[in-house]
Amino acid sequence: MTTTPSPLFPGSTPSRIGTLDSAAGYPSTETTQRLFDELDFQRAVQGYLWAIPYVGFGQWQNEHEEVFGAQDGAALTEGLRFYPADRLAGPPANRLVRPEGREWSGTQPRGLAYWEVVSRLVAEEPVHDRDRIVLAMLEHLGIVKGRPFTPDDCQRKILEEAAVVGEAMARAIGFEPRFEGATVYPGRDWKLALVLDASQETEHTTQLDERTAWFYEAVTSSKGMTTTTPGQGQVYLHVGRDAHGAWLTGDHAYELTVPVDAPVEQFWSFTVYDADTRCFVDNPHEWADRSSRDPLAVNDDGSVTLHIAARPPASCDANWIPTTPGRGWFGYFRLYAPSAAYFDRTWQLPDIRRVD
Repeated sequence: MTTTPSPLFPGSTPSRIGTLDSAAGYPSTETTQRLFDELDFQRAVQGYLWAIPYVGFGQWQNEHEEVFGAQDGAALTEGLRFYPADRLAGPPANRLVRPEGREWSGTQPRGLAYWEVVSRLVAEEPVHDRDRIVLAMLEHLGIVKGRPFTPDDCQRKILEEAAVVGEAMARAIGFEPRFEGATVYPGRDWKLALVLDASQETEHTTQLDERTAWFYEAVTSSKGMTTTTPGQGQVYLHVGRDAHGAWLTGDHAYELTVPVDAPVEQFWSFTVYDADTRCFVDNPHEWADRSSRDPLAVNDDGSVTLHIAARPPASCDANWIPTTPGRGWFGYFRLYAPSAAYFDRTWQLPDIRRVD
């Protein structure tokens, strides 16, 4: 005995995208258009998340070429030169590129400009096999390899809205990671900023959320940045809340006490980033971090207390990291050449305390 399944659209069906109307199982013209609009929007949002590392690299490339005038293969020190083999007899002089005095941004642009970068990179770069399905999702949005990017009004509206929702999702994924492996110390806010294999692959999946979280805040990664070997590579720990679970902002003063005998064979540092731009906090001073290489004031027990606030502490500013009122911030604690005490968790960072 067979049964007839319930119809997908029993006349008028409410849904999260509005009422879906049909007759005899066929969606109405209006419903079809609503479904296609939603399909394109969902694909655009997922395309936004997929493109975050793509656009991050593309934005840096653009700023170095357009703002600084750098060229492919541009030398960075007097002792290192790159030039064609046919110039061996008379190699060109080095040209050092410096950012001083010029405004630039390494963050992904917003709105339609984000998709303009995506389209340019799709046109210029080879297609990776794992990206083919995403590129297929972007075709109806006007992003097609070999074609100019000229979105119509409908595509433009969808892409602009998707850029807003996509970035908001990326921020949620990065600041509140829900994938395995992010927690460093149970019950504390410290999280691994980089939970991503250098290949971005696991046995069965590509690390989609893990790469979104990292590349929304950074531009590149390497094997050494995910070290599990004492004495090698680096570790990046992310913190965004204080000991009471409140977001960190420039409206308050905080302290972070780094316990004695930090587990590093080289040095440690703590850097403060703006929650919106993901760049160094914008302040009138010339620093956004402190490290064990600085002449820091040390507590009697050998620990170091960092002061993170818009104004310096009354005592001294050797351990002070300035913030900006009205702006949220998050921090990265970096361990260079971390030792065994980090990996076995016998040494742990405390939460950041609000002190005002």
